[in-house]
Amino acid sequence: MDKNINLGESHRLSTGFEGSFRDRDAGFADKVDVKANYELNEQLFSFYVQDEITLSPNHLLTAGLRLENITSNATSSDGIKISNSDTQLNPSLSYRYRITPNTNFRLGLARTISRPAFNNLIPFVNSRRGNIDQPDELGNPQLQPETAWGIDAGVEQTFGNNTGVIGVNGFVRFIDNLIETQITQDSDNRFLQQPVNIGYGKAYGVELDVKSSMAFIGVPNLNLSSNFSLLGSQIEDSLTGESRPFKEQPNYVMNLGFDYTIPEWKMTFGVNYNFTPQIEGQELAGQNTRDRIIRPLSTINAFVAFQLQENLNLRFYGRNIGGISNDRITRTFDRQSNFVSELVDLQTAPAIYGFNLSWNF
Repeated sequence: MDKNINLGESHRLSTGFEGSFRDRDAGFADKVDVKANYELNEQLFSFYVQDEITLSPNHLLTAGLRLENITSNATSSDGIKISNSDTQLNPSLSYRYRITPNTNFRLGLARTISRPAFNNLIPFVNSRRGNIDQPDELGNPQLQPETAWGIDAGVEQTFGNNTGVIGVNGFVRFIDNLIETQITQDSDNRFLQQPVNIGYGKAYGVELDVKSSMAFIGVPNLNLSSNFSLLGSQIEDSLTGESRPFKEQPNYVMNLGFDYTIPEWKMTFGVNYNFTPQIEGQELAGQNTRDRIIRPLSTINAFVAFQLQENLNLRFYGRNIGGISNDRITRTFDRQSNFVSELVDLQTAPAIYGFNLSWNF
C-alpha cells in the first residue's frame, strides 16, 4: 500500500507499507529430505518513507528510510522449535543532475539487506557418507542476514524522441556477514557442509543497460531491453587468510528481453533470456583443496498479462522454459596436490508454470 503527499513545490513525500507471509506444513510423513521434516512460517513487514526534494530544475535529491522486520519459526517432527526475529533500518540517498534535457547523471548511497535462504535456518542434520564428496549437511539457525552499504554512479542518455534510454553505471558494495557454504572436518574426521557468516567482503562492477520502444521503426507496442554486467568481488578467506573472489560468482551476466502490448485485448506478453558463463573457483575442504567448475547456464522466462479491470490484473508465467541444466564438476586434491577424487553433479531443474491475480488499491 502506497501513498503520495505533496508538500509544496519543492517536496514530494511518499510512504508505503508491505507485508508477506510464507508457510510450509511438512506433514511429517517420513520425508527423505530431513529439511522437509520441519514446519516453517515467516512473516515480513516493512514500512518506508521517501522525500523527493527539488533543489532546482536540474537538481533532484531523494532521501528514503525503510524499516523492515522479519520473524521466522521452525518446528521439527519431535516438537523442537527454533525462532528468529530481526529488525533493520535501511536509509538511502540519491542525487540526479540533469546535464542536458536528454542526459542525466545519477549518484546514490544505500544500505541494503539480504536474508538467508529459508531452509538454511532450519537446525537439521543430514547424515550422508561424511566423505569429501558427500559431506554431512547441517543447517544453521544462527545465520545472520547480509547487510551492505552500496555506492552507485552512472550516466543515462535518452534517444529516439525519449522512446529509448542507454545507461552506464558503476557500483561497489561493502558487505558484512557474507554468507557462504563451508566444508570442514570434525574430530572424527567426518566432512561437514554448512552455511556460515564468513565476515566482510566487497563486490563491484559495471553495468550497461539499453531499453527502447520500437516506435521509430513503426512498432510502438514493442519494447526491447538488454543488460550486460561485468562483476568482481573480494574477500579475505577465513581459512587461508588469502584474498579471493566470492564463491560461485560469474565474471559477467547477460539479459535480453522484449514485451509486446495489444491494447484492444488489454494484453501484454514478453520473453526474457538470461546467460551466465562458466564459473571456476577453488576452496578448502578440511585438509584438502577442491577445484570447482560450474557449467554455463541459460534460462528463458515468459509471461502473458491481462488487465481485467482498472485495478485488477491476471498474469500467467513460465520460468525455466524447456528446463535447465547446471552441471558441476569438483576435483579434490590433498595437501601434497595429489589427485583424490572427482565428482560430477548433474543438476537439472524443471520448467515452472503458474499464474497470479493482483489488485491494486
